[in-house]
Amino acid sequence: MTLLEELRKETAELHQQLDNWEVALRLMSSEVAAIDYFQYLQSFCALHVAVEPILYREVARFFPELAFNQRLSLLEKELHQHRLTAPIIDASVDLQEIEGMRCLGAIYVMEGSRLGGRFIANHLGKHQARIGVTEFPFLTEKPTVSWNAFLAFLATVPDNERDIVVTAAKYMFNFVRLALEKAVEIINEKNSI
Repeated sequence: MTLLEELRKETAELHQQLDNWEVALRLMSSEVAAIDYFQYLQSFCALHVAVEPILYREVARFFPELAFNQRLSLLEKELHQHRLTAPIIDASVDLQEIEGMRCLGAIYVMEGSRLGGRFIANHLGKHQARIGVTEFPFLTEKPTVSWNAFLAFLATVPDNERDIVVTAAKYMFNFVRLALEKAVEIINEKNSI
């Protein structure tokens, strides 16, 4: 079994939990509204604030070009265009969980989210009239390092490092889910005032 196959197998349930995140479900419904997309952007911005400074600095030690795949500035720009801000969540990635080769498991999760983003953008494009947004830069931006280039690098991970990469991917999926849930909780509290 390749490392990619192992990652997919070992994280399938965690990936499904993210697919079932309340905002993702609304975003992919036929009744999607602008508020759903905006809440998605705000939540992901809060997540990227908590993740990018630590994770991409760590991954640059092994794969320097991948540091250019950061998306926080793109998220902030898109939020600004819609006159929105991201919630501040009291969370940051635990460096010990993603340091060294472990960072590749965490990057697997963050970079893999781009694939889901393209799928979401395709769906939103069919509902532009309802949501009043015609472009989705965060979801459609082409990365400096492609998914296939990352997978090729991932394939070079030594066998004795595979377990820690998988463990870090599991950690990251859980961190992402908790961060997104916390962000939505803060957004909902703010909107109910």
